[in-house]
Amino acid sequence: MDAVYIAESDDVDIKLFNFKYRENFNPDKTKSETDISRSTKFLEYVVQGKIIEETQLVHNVINRIISYQQSNKICNLTLYIVSNENAGFASDSNDYIKILEDSYGMKIINISLDDIIGFFNEKQRGRKSKFMITPDACLSFQSDQR
Repeated sequence: MDAVYIAESDDVDIKLFNFKYRENFNPDKTKSETDISRSTKFLEYVVQGKIIEETQLVHNVINRIISYQQSNKICNLTLYIVSNENAGFASDSNDYIKILEDSYGMKIINISLDDIIGFFNEKQRGRKSKFMITPDACLSFQSDQR
């Protein structure tokens, strides 16, 4: 997971972001089921519901999500898979996506280059937008130097 955003009101909206950057553009390439499967490791920790005793940022985020899920609040979990590929998932991936949505109680939203281009509208030229996120919302990954 690359970023997590949690908005708390009457319900708790938990938005998980998985970003994929492709070096080479191929207009016919779609996302693969493997791209989703990589996110399941993070989700497995959440589903287990056991607080992790480590203090790394990713574990703190998992513990926070677990705490919300064990509370009396309704949690809405959404996984955004964002990529600079031209197209989303192949249609034969729909069954797998549905299985994951049902298994983890979440909604999976695909955002690809076509979608990103669609966000821009010629009529809104004078408007500005910002992507604002707190420093602890990003999860950084390090490889061990062994």
